[in-house]
Amino acid sequence: MTRRAFRTFLVALATGAVAIFAAPASAVHYTSGFEPLSFFGTGLFQFDDSCLTANGGNGTYTGAECNVSLLSVTANLNNTDPPVGTGELNFAPVLPDSGDILDIIISGGTLVGVDTNPIGFVFPSPCTGNLCGTPWWIQWNSFSDPVNEVLLFTGSCEGDECFRNQSATGSTFNVTFTQVPEPGTLGLIVGGIGAAWFARRRKRAA
Repeated sequence: MTRRAFRTFLVALATGAVAIFAAPASAVHYTSGFEPLSFFGTGLFQFDDSCLTANGGNGTYTGAECNVSLLSVTANLNNTDPPVGTGELNFAPVLPDSGDILDIIISGGTLVGVDTNPIGFVFPSPCTGNLCGTPWWIQWNSFSDPVNEVLLFTGSCEGDECFRNQSATGSTFNVTFTQVPEPGTLGLIVGGIGAAWFARRRKRAA
């Protein structure tokens, strides 16, 4: 391995390490998938892993107790009822802190439910039809029948202010929670493999 390739490897390794240490220590990550009736998408939650084992792995905790944060939320729309059209929602600009995540439910040492306040608003982009001028909010609700649902709300805007309707425009009941590796760990692995591949390629070319 040349000196330059070795330096490249070290840079990739350091970058992955920074990504890991930037996240809270002992945090776990869960994706939450939600599918039709009306829309589909995913969210990524992060919280203290100690909440998975406290009280025998069973309990309901506030967002503040477990330092819960929502790292990403996206949803895809294909509406045949008003507002009609297609669109993609990315809630990155309005993700809540732990105070807006009301609680999480742990059962058998795993995440099984989340309750949040309505999160929003955002406008679809890209979009078609009447969806293009409509603000949207999203909410997780674990005290429904069936146990979990994700709700979407629309609203209206006056000037610079937008107001949410009280009734949900759509809901989906196929909600899942799956533990996934820490994003920083994945970055470290991918970065290391990529740097090693680059070093080998440079060596062969030399």
